[in-house]
Amino acid sequence: MLTREQIAKILEQKRKLFLKTQTPSAEYTNLQRTFDTRDLFEEYAWSQEYDMNLLAMISAFTLGITFDEILPISFLKEPETPSPEEIEAGINLPVETPAPEDILQEIIEDIESGKIELPAGVSKEDIINALKNPTSANAGSFTPEEAEEITRETPEKAYYEKSHYDMSYYDPEYMIEFLRALLYRLYNDTGDPQTLANDILKLGDQFGIQRDLVVTIFNRIQLLRATKYQMFILGVSQIGASLWNNENKVLFMDMDGNIKEVEINNLDDALLGFALDNTALGYGFTTYPDTVIRPLTRVYENNGKKTVPALPVLLEYLYRKVNKTVNNYFLTPVAFTNYSTVPEMTDLSKSEKMDVYATLQNYRYAVENLVESICNKHSVNQYQKRQYQMAGLQYVTRNVESHSWGKDLLLQMSDDEFTDFWLDHWGRQGLNREILLEIKGEIEKWFPNLREKSRELAEQMRLKRKMKAYLSKLSK
Repeated sequence: MLTREQIAKILEQKRKLFLKTQTPSAEYTNLQRTFDTRDLFEEYAWSQEYDMNLLAMISAFTLGITFDEILPISFLKEPETPSPEEIEAGINLPVETPAPEDILQEIIEDIESGKIELPAGVSKEDIINALKNPTSANAGSFTPEEAEEITRETPEKAYYEKSHYDMSYYDPEYMIEFLRALLYRLYNDTGDPQTLANDILKLGDQFGIQRDLVVTIFNRIQLLRATKYQMFILGVSQIGASLWNNENKVLFMDMDGNIKEVEINNLDDALLGFALDNTALGYGFTTYPDTVIRPLTRVYENNGKKTVPALPVLLEYLYRKVNKTVNNYFLTPVAFTNYSTVPEMTDLSKSEKMDVYATLQNYRYAVENLVESICNKHSVNQYQKRQYQMAGLQYVTRNVESHSWGKDLLLQMSDDEFTDFWLDHWGRQGLNREILLEIKGEIEKWFPNLREKSRELAEQMRLKRKMKAYLSKLSK
């Protein structure tokens, strides 16, 4: 049950959110704010998303996992203009979220058709090969000799009755989602790195992923992030955020919480180099003095002509990807009002989107109240009471996380696997396991279908708007 004060609070939150995001005047005001804050967003994008993409390259180089499996490739083409029928149905910004492999195929088709303009000196064959096979010589990042060695030494995915046991690796079906979740957690985590490391180890152990591989990938990511900010790398580092390092020494914290010092001469050392005590055998390579790191001085030979691209193909693609994210920032106000018709933007009582928001807030307060009653019974202090409430909300909402990274991993867990992970995670935060189990039992008793209901609410609204636009188009 909700208190009278909580109901009043939800109604007030609903009213404020409507006035700040859904009305025509709010849309105009938010557009002005995007102009005011674009520089801040651009700095954030270059310091965060570019890092994220570089981190994903590690999996491509060390495990042979292609970008369409691990990298969250974003669109490079301009957003589509809505049709009159879509505008009438409240669809102001047509947005679809296809699978990564479909996005990759769209990009390749746009490159082949000439819709995506490539930088001087880079052929469409080069960038397509780079996206499909980052370690190929044609990708422009490695010489043929380097590419041959990396391809030869990269562990291959094993196939039963086809692969040699000692020349490949076997992974569970969760491997891709594990890597995705690992990158996502590192990207978003701002808390204790040791807690993060414990979470990652727990996931690896739970899914039977080789421990040495988990530790190596974690250490590699930590090293790459440290390299980006402790050294200035042309074409990679952000001016004003990276240090000039004459000694080529980088400090990073490994999986065990130890501070390690590694010599880094170029980006390849951080991406795929072998570092003693930090890299498992078979998951690192001998690096070269002139590969990815020196794009402005390296000469490529293409059909007998020597060209000097501004960046290797992979870095050029990531550069364009972040630029596109920055350019799309101006669409944020339209995204806020997406799926809202004109009557809904002028009258709060007609806004289905705000009704969905209020319903979800009702669910949230109901769960928090339930957890609070359990905590009061056990005389839990105020600080830990909030932790228990957060744990309860996480248990309920694992199916409706807003970001697809990490969510897919949780969705693939069985209920027992997720419960084990959930208990271990919050237990390390100092919460009592018995109280957590009691919270779990009460949530399942009083809110048995809350996950599905929460997920379906917003999805049903989107589907109704799309159906309305489709039927309107058929009737004309």
